[in-house]
Amino acid sequence: MMKLKVLFYHSKRENILAKFDLDYDVCKCHSVQLCEILHAINDRGAKTVEDIGVMTDAGTSCRCCVNKHLDNNVVKLPLYLDDILNKLKKG
Repeated sequence: MMKLKVLFYHSKRENILAKFDLDYDVCKCHSVQLCEILHAINDRGAKTVEDIGVMTDAGTSCRCCVNKHLDNNVVKLPLYLDDILNKLKKG
């Protein structure tokens, strides 16, 4: 099965997102995938982490996926909701 990758060509700042498959689980607690986060931002108008939480449930339980400061895991996550929002706002 071929995996789809997130492709962004607008700026080098967005290249971090190109490293992840669309089915990458950004929020492990609620199994929210990157494609769902991107849909909430690009198609449904989410502007904040709170907006994303309302639309997808991402970041509403342990909040480790919100940003590295809230991530209490020993091994930090490679991608956070704040990262995604910041990359898309700058693009």
